[in-house]
Amino acid sequence: QQDNLCAQYALNSLLQGNYFTAVDLAEIAQQLDNEEQLVGGKKIDAESQNYDDSGYFSIQVLQKALDIWNLELIPWHEQIAYICNLSNHWFTLRNFSGNKSGSPHWYNLDSTQPGPTFIDDRYLPHLLQQIEHDGYSVFVVKGVLP
Repeated sequence: QQDNLCAQYALNSLLQGNYFTAVDLAEIAQQLDNEEQLVGGKKIDAESQNYDDSGYFSIQVLQKALDIWNLELIPWHEQIAYICNLSNHWFTLRNFSGNKSGSPHWYNLDSTQPGPTFIDDRYLPHLLQQIEHDGYSVFVVKGVLP
């Protein structure tokens, strides 16, 4: 990898081809900078937060690049639920974020347990990793839940 072009390599690895050059991503970053200047009233000569001379590109640049392919990047913790399966057992991990603070409240809704089990938001990635390590398949639920 040259310089700090890991974003370019990550995108091309994801897509399994040489679809994006550093110049392509710099153009996307410049477009985002221009849009931000229009909306936010930034100075035209302000330093870009979307890229720099080392080859760094922001998450917004990656998202915009993937828009071309109708793909999107979604932070894993912003999911609403997971359904997990191993052999003939299924269970749900669900986010109930109806509280005023908007912070996630995850619960394990496994029917083999005596009741719902609270999952600390900081523990969720470890739990998902452990579930996969134990051989479960983990599926993301998309959409609006009742």
